[in-house]
Amino acid sequence: MHSLPNAYAHMKEDLVWTKSKRALLPYTNYRHHQLEAPQNTSFLRSIIVILKLIRNWYRLFYKPKVIRLDGAAALLTRPVDGTFGHFVKEVMLSLYQFRLSGKQIDYYIIAQDYAFQKEMMPLVGIPESKIIAANPSKIIQATELLIPTILHDYSYVEYRPDNLHSSVTILTQVINSLLYSSLLINTLPKIPKRKIFLTRPKNSNRNIENASEVESLFKEFGFEIILPDSMSLNEQMELFSQAKVVASLHGSGFANILFAPRNIFVFELFSQYYHDPFSFLMALSRKDKYFYMIGETKDTTPHPQKENAYFEPNKLREALKILHEYIGE
Repeated sequence: MHSLPNAYAHMKEDLVWTKSKRALLPYTNYRHHQLEAPQNTSFLRSIIVILKLIRNWYRLFYKPKVIRLDGAAALLTRPVDGTFGHFVKEVMLSLYQFRLSGKQIDYYIIAQDYAFQKEMMPLVGIPESKIIAANPSKIIQATELLIPTILHDYSYVEYRPDNLHSSVTILTQVINSLLYSSLLINTLPKIPKRKIFLTRPKNSNRNIENASEVESLFKEFGFEIILPDSMSLNEQMELFSQAKVVASLHGSGFANILFAPRNIFVFELFSQYYHDPFSFLMALSRKDKYFYMIGETKDTTPHPQKENAYFEPNKLREALKILHEYIGE
């Protein structure tokens, strides 16, 4: 965590300026800061980038209204904080840093666009009187601006042959169990009994092509089919506090295992090429038993993160049998 006197911050973008209006280029959740010119590029490309930078400086700093705050303001925004999984991992990790510092905080700048964001506030003990909802048309200047340390590690991954994409690993996987045992209040321990399969919305950016067939197989093995998006945050926490087994296609829904007892069984389904390690690392840090299965992706034209997957029913049935042998059923 860092404390900056009389500094500025954009409420939605990854942008922080000192009191003399110098941008903190190292402070970014991206591989490259959006106000930083790329290196080793062509002359024409450099001109285009410079014009874009001028536009960004005007759009992001001179045009928005500046709100001045008298006190210590904690910046809890992320470019992807509208996604449930990123919010409960990364935004809450920033809050955890502020709590560890012991600083007295007067304001929390945080997204309040979705129900789960609003519902999280009383659970982590943030009073409504201290919340300033992040607004993309506003910049804040605080007497003391508190910003979290960025805990990202970037690498390039060849998801498909000759298809490189930037990938990021976040330290949250390692400390999430401590994070939520320290942050959350009013959570009750449950005896884990339920087996849950998380289905995804039809308009999701990745889906199971034979979803009905897959869900029928999971039902056959005693799983409940749950759509987390249809539940409130409190309902999701209550459900996962009773979970013994959690299965799903890779996605934000797996972040809910943060609310489950330790040593549960996690069964993750992947598309053929996109294999993100988040759930695996989080499960290991919680001492959960982790299983996975890779499906078949026929259409490889979308970005790897948007791949759909087909799971051959007989292979999936065998995988579920193996899982239940470990469970002892």
